[in-house]
Amino acid sequence: MLQPEGTKVIIKPDVVNEMTDSGRLFLPDTVRYKEQIAVTRGTIEAIGPLADIVFESGEAKAGDRVVFARYGGYILKWDSEDYRVIHDKDIICLILGDENDGK
Repeated sequence: MLQPEGTKVIIKPDVVNEMTDSGRLFLPDTVRYKEQIAVTRGTIEAIGPLADIVFESGEAKAGDRVVFARYGGYILKWDSEDYRVIHDKDIICLILGDENDGK
């Protein structure tokens, strides 16, 4: 298990689809990797001891879904999984309810 230092937060970014939205074309690995880096939604995995992430509904915790700064932080590969290590200030908002409602 990973434990971030200070004000850092570890986020598991959402996975990018292997196909286009129409389902007609497969995206090459290079395109999917670039999109994976740019993904701005994910799930909090761990929060550093000095992180200050407070929403109107309360403090953020592991398992919360959030939107974060597009190119914020660092990419970390751990146990063949991709994670983003970002500063607490790079978390933009908490995702409440069904996130598909906003599409």
